[in-house]
Amino acid sequence: MNHRGIDDRKQPSYLAGVDEFLNVAFVGREDLCKLRCPCLKRNNQLYHDKITIKSHSIA
Repeated sequence: MNHRGIDDRKQPSYLAGVDEFLNVAFVGREDLCKLRCPCLKRNNQLYHDKITIKSHSIA
């Protein structure tokens, strides 16, 4: 998923890409598992759950 060039992160194609990325990242893991957040603000430094990572990715 490449967020560059996307002006509106609410576009269905962007949201589908976020969901696909998270599904792959969390496959075989528990629902409350935390992974490094790839958003621009956290820059892979902090760990968050799937729901938080999704909210950061579309903000």
